[in-house]
Amino acid sequence: MTRSVLLGALALGLFANATSASATGVYINGVYTESGSTITLPASGQMTISTAPGGTHSAPMVGTTYDTTTIAPTYDSGQYQVINAQPATQHTSQPAQTTTYSTAPATSYIEQPTVITAPAYAAEPAQSAGWKARRIYVAARAGVVLAEDTDFRVSNQGGGADLRIDNSYDSPGYTGSLAVGYQGHAGGIRYRTELEGGYQSSEVEQHNIRGVGVVRGADALGDTNVLYGFVNLYGDLPVSDRVALTAGGGIGAGLVEFDGHGTRANGIALNDDSVAFGYHLDAGVSYQVTEDVALEASYRYQSFVGAELTTENGNKTDVDVSSHNILAGVRVGF
Repeated sequence: MTRSVLLGALALGLFANATSASATGVYINGVYTESGSTITLPASGQMTISTAPGGTHSAPMVGTTYDTTTIAPTYDSGQYQVINAQPATQHTSQPAQTTTYSTAPATSYIEQPTVITAPAYAAEPAQSAGWKARRIYVAARAGVVLAEDTDFRVSNQGGGADLRIDNSYDSPGYTGSLAVGYQGHAGGIRYRTELEGGYQSSEVEQHNIRGVGVVRGADALGDTNVLYGFVNLYGDLPVSDRVALTAGGGIGAGLVEFDGHGTRANGIALNDDSVAFGYHLDAGVSYQVTEDVALEASYRYQSFVGAELTTENGNKTDVDVSSHNILAGVRVGF
């Protein structure tokens, strides 16, 4: 370690008790050095001071080896003093004899910015944003009607008990409806509420007149029609991004019409209409084609209960009209 040492000769001449003459300098490590000169210490940090080359002196301890890593003593009555050098990075002029630090030197740190990368999330499939969203829609449905048998009573013109006529609808009828609805969410299930209006018709294939006989084919006359309206509620349970199972139903009313029921030989026995309470229960499946369009297929049990009709000869009768409907439809959302 390299240090600079200032050797100052306050009075290089020896006092009265000194044994040698005064001098204007000393030998440091064997090198003559003028009083007040600045020297560079060896790396060992030690030095030997004397008044002559290779010589020694007893007062004040000339020739003693001083370790400059500590402060050398100052001799008020002596000829010189040794001053520790301070690091060159701290002083550019003559160093102070001592340096005191009250606190540790300040250290500055440059904080590196922390970069946080947001996690990547897979985009939801486009088709999931359609019917899963809350929205208004319109729907159109059509299908076939498998009507259950109906019956009504007419007065026996020949006297006796009323005649009961059973009506069979062997061939499928038809139905169609339009609806407007709203879809929302409740947990993992989508629900739909809607208003639906439609029409269905079934043609009579035969009349069975109890106690008289059966009239069928072209000789059996009549159609059974219903103009209806329902308030519906459905739940859709998704099983994939595009497919959902559907269940629900509705209640409402229907204008039940028995149009021209009778036989070709005996004429019309019943030609009347009446409003009756109606309901239906549905189960099916839907397929989402796009975000705005879904196809549906369903089974519906539909019934209108207690239609009060009057026969041509004035006999009043209550009639239930029930059917099994197979439907296909389309919904378009907005």
